[in-house]
Amino acid sequence: MHPADNVKLAAKSLYPLIKEELSKQNDKVYGKANMSMLDLDNWKNGELPELLKARHEKKDCKLTKDELVLLLDWKLAFGVYRPSLPKLIKSNTEENIERVTKEGFSIFLNFTKSIDEKDNFWEAKKQDLHGQYIDNVKKSIKKFYELKGVGPATASLILSLTSKIEPIMAPPFFSDESFIYFILEAQRPETKIKYNFKEYCDEYIPLFVSVLCETSDHDLNMNVLEKGGWALKMYDIHRSDTLCDIKSGLDIEEKYLKFFHWNKRKQEQNKTENDHQDKPAEKLQPKKKRKTSK
Repeated sequence: MHPADNVKLAAKSLYPLIKEELSKQNDKVYGKANMSMLDLDNWKNGELPELLKARHEKKDCKLTKDELVLLLDWKLAFGVYRPSLPKLIKSNTEENIERVTKEGFSIFLNFTKSIDEKDNFWEAKKQDLHGQYIDNVKKSIKKFYELKGVGPATASLILSLTSKIEPIMAPPFFSDESFIYFILEAQRPETKIKYNFKEYCDEYIPLFVSVLCETSDHDLNMNVLEKGGWALKMYDIHRSDTLCDIKSGLDIEEKYLKFFHWNKRKQEQNKTENDHQDKPAEKLQPKKKRKTSK
């Protein structure tokens, strides 16, 4: 069995069980429609991406201020609550949110529009295109940084909403549990997540690219990997407390709940092949640390 098969199974079966259970434990409502946590999750994964797809078809793919505020509600409801973020997000003007998100989406979607054979985009022989893909994800993420309160995690969440426009190529959300599952405990245990740009673009995305290059499963994509990794790690951490009532029913070995078992040497090989030839020394130069919003 390919290591990603367990992740795909968790995204399909375990993810909805966890979301439903967490919603039962929280009676808070969100937005003008007074949505439950489960309603909010369905909105984020279904209604909002479909709305962006419809706007994209009219060449007006953007987020409104109300949508960005509600998207942050989703992020904080299912992740670590950071009380300073809502105020920062709400301090952005409607005009600026619509302009920045439209420009950020356009950077990525203009690139995907240029790709002819998207069904085979993740073939291992297309390393040059994969390098361009990562470059355009980086540019989009940096554009979203222009909004107050938006750092790598929130920016990745915004860009992941292109999942209905580009289901094969949409980047994943930089969620804590998924990053821990795929990177920290799998490759560098005893370290802590820093929530920075480098972790997302130089570790998380390249690993997903490497995984997709090694599978012929066209139902597997970055958003499926993220949801599955999040579900497995959430269940591993909370199965004796918050999620004790969940009976996963998944036939997954204990070790695969802990972290993603992957050939790191193969990943590094793919990453090396994806690096631009005109920037060979960039990897060797230590980058200055900078504080960002999550």
